Amino acid sequence: MHNDAQANLSGVFQDILVQIMALLDAPDILSLRRCSKTLQSASHARILWIRLFRELLATHNILPSTFPIETSNQKMLEHISTSPHRFLARLRRGVLEDAGAKLEPLSTRSLTTGRSRHRILHKFTALKLVPGGRFVVTATQLGLVELWDLGLDSSASFPKKSKPMATVEVGDMNFGHEGIQLIETPVNDGTGIYMLAISDEEDEVQLDVFILNIFTPSPNFHHVGKYAISVDQIGGGSIYFGPDLILACIDSEITVWNYVSDSWGCLTEVPYDMDMITVRDNELIAVDRSNGVMLVYRLPFLHPRNPDAEATTETAADIPETTFGEEAVWVATPANSQVSLTNTGFWRLRIARDDGTSSQYALHAMGNLYGKVPPMSVPGLFDSSHKPLDRTTTLPGVQDKDQEVFLDWSPSSQYTLRASLTGSALCVWMSNERLVPMDYCPVSGRLCVGEGTQILVMDYLRSPPST
Repeated sequence: MHNDAQANLSGVFQDILVQIMALLDAPDILSLRRCSKTLQSASHARILWIRLFRELLATHNILPSTFPIETSNQKMLEHISTSPHRFLARLRRGVLEDAGAKLEPLSTRSLTTGRSRHRILHKFTALKLVPGGRFVVTATQLGLVELWDLGLDSSASFPKKSKPMATVEVGDMNFGHEGIQLIETPVNDGTGIYMLAISDEEDEVQLDVFILNIFTPSPNFHHVGKYAISVDQIGGGSIYFGPDLILACIDSEITVWNYVSDSWGCLTEVPYDMDMITVRDNELIAVDRSNGVMLVYRLPFLHPRNPDAEATTETAADIPETTFGEEAVWVATPANSQVSLTNTGFWRLRIARDDGTSSQYALHAMGNLYGKVPPMSVPGLFDSSHKPLDRTTTLPGVQDKDQEVFLDWSPSSQYTLRASLTGSALCVWMSNERLVPMDYCPVSGRLCVGEGTQILVMDYLRSPPST
């Protein structure tokens, strides 16, 4: 009887330890294993790592089918749950050991499409990794959008002529926008995600929304809807892609399209040189680059889109402005890799000088800055308890320059990728004027670059253990 009671108390105590550990970051749990046998035993609980695993999938918006829990053993759960932390730790370690060194990946592979490298129209103009890093979506200048499976094993070689899993054609795709955007929220049964393809057709910008179905017997691009915007000049502009809304700021107008309900509206007389950041509580947060102010707009009322109806057009109302100068801090928000201003201190990027950290590289509209959700839960641009209008406060200047740590990658002699490791997050951008499609995934530690008709795949972490 006494032994049974003691065993029950021991089990309850371990359950409590598991509940407490679930509140910690994965690396901290691994560190606790070295403290005592009791903590070591509790840290091996499968239910603990399943919880951390699911939190990571939700934080990084990874489709559950990418890493099925049912077939994942303990080593797999721990490996994936700690990957973002190990990725950033490896980058920081490389910086601290030799600030001027080029960090070499553990493996570098090239996926070859078999198309002619000398045909410029066959070259990639857009590239986007699907959350998790296994799959990548590419687009050529001719508007050929393709889904590729890169696998999870960094030691596995690609076939000489790889074939895409799925293909769809849209209009011509140039570097005026970041041509492929993904809404990293699973739709329906969790087998696919929303994708936006931005193409140029003569005097209009065309927005095509697809559901990218990956984990189905026949992977495909399911077309949801199309919207064409007339423009005076192709190129430039700012596009915001949300879970149900697309906002296109082109030629001093903001077109608002709800692609789920197929309704629309329009805001006129907005600044020509404006970048949209995010949408919160039916309000748009934006930055007027020319005048150096942060703007807040109330979204217009949307009407159903049909041949007999016109969009609701509203003139932009007077709005509060927050001035920022050359010493302002740029950050990338978790929502859709957009660039924004905030005083939270996340993802700082100096834009004062005309070099690799200047505004021409920091602006999302230029397609050169790619921000990812940090490997831990981070609040959005504004606290949910405050409305954006209450939080447009004056921005602080950049802190001491020595706290800004940069790391150079040189996958090719023709360009360099730079990483800012300030704080707990990572920003990657190009440090010269050559436009090269690129993206990275902190969960897999994978960086991909489109080089001509090839995809250069660089892995900075070891492959997950086999299940």
